[in-house]
Amino acid sequence: MTYRVIRAFRDKENDHHTYKKGDVFPVSGEESEERIEYLMSPDNKLGEPVIEKLNQAPEEGLGEWDSQENSSNTESDGNEENAKEDSGEGESDTDSEDKGEFPIHTGGAWFELSNGEKIQGKEEAVQAEEELK
Repeated sequence: MTYRVIRAFRDKENDHHTYKKGDVFPVSGEESEERIEYLMSPDNKLGEPVIEKLNQAPEEGLGEWDSQENSSNTESDGNEENAKEDSGEGESDTDSEDKGEFPIHTGGAWFELSNGEKIQGKEEAVQAEEELK
């Protein structure tokens, strides 16, 4: 079974692979039902589901996602979400992780750069990431 990532996370059971929003999960192999249930429930470390079920494999086409979010938004044009993003509401360190932006806050005062290097201190990490670009 194939799943879609709905919130960026680092998979501690898959060599700390970083999944970005929209990625296919798992990147390779099969995951246990227990692990899938954990990642689909709000009872995980992030406190919200990070993956959702895909009806068909990506090789077979785009497929449809099993998602309450998608089915409930069929009548709206999605402007609420766009307005929230444009206004800057809800911005936090984890929001930048959802967009695949670096540096990513990994806990405490540590940040991971796009090249995998870990730096202590947000300002230092932002400066180091700018130097990488």
